[in-house]
Formats: sequence, C-alpha cells, structure tokens
Amino acid sequence: MVIYCSKCGKQHPADANFCMGCGQSLKLGAQSPQSIPTHWEYKDVTIRFPKDGFTDIQSDVPKRYGEVVRLGNSVILPRLQQEGHDGWQAESPTDFRTLDQLGLVKKRERFSFALTATATRTTYEYATIRLKRLSL
Repeated sequence: MVIYCSKCGKQHPADANFCMGCGQSLKLGAQSPQSIPTHWEYKDVTIRFPKDGFTDIQSDVPKRYGEVVRLGNSVILPRLQQEGHDGWQAESPTDFRTLDQLGLVKKRERFSFALTATATRTTYEYATIRLKRLSL
C-alpha cells in the first residue's frame, strides 16, 4: 500500500512519516490515491558530459568503458538530484550503461587504422533522460 502527500502529491510507502519531497507530515493529511489528481507533466533533460574523461575513448577496452560509466554516473546523479528538488523524477533508467545501451547517449565514433589493428575511438557528448512530476 502507498500513501500520497497532501501538499505535493509525492508517493511514499505506507509506513513513511514525512514526505521526502516537501517535509509534510504524512500521518496527518495523507490522502488515498483516488483523491489525488494523477496528471503528470513530462520533460526531457539533456545532460552534457565534459570533454575531460569523455573524449577519444577506446571504448572497446572494457576497463576504459568501465571508467566512462563511472564518470558518466558521477555527472548524471547530481543533475537528477537537482531536478528532484523541484519535484521531478526519472521515468526511465538513469545509469550511464543502460542509457548507452538504449541509444540515449549521444556519441561520435571514429576509427583509427594501424598496420596491425583497427581501434574505435568514441567521444561521449550527452545523455537524454525523460523526467516526470505530478501536476496538482
């Protein structure tokens, strides 16, 4: 069972005491899902990656790609936390690896040729994440 904050509409587990969105007490003033309007508004946010650590990466080397994933998550998380202060929450996955697999990370690839091997070099530019919030 879930309860909703009467002030901001954020959903919480039934045993929660305070709203994580606005701090309102949930024991007094909590409402059932039927009494809260369920109109969501949506927006797509673009999170740009800095050049340092995301440019000209040999992404077919697992260790290098793992570093990019770690760095990517360290850029994405603070932005999502910032959006969360305004009531926005992610509608879809937010981790770099999944976003990349879903094609939500914009990247440019180039191929470098040597006498003995071909290497793919990738520059990661930005990720797009869909957010939603309850509109009261």
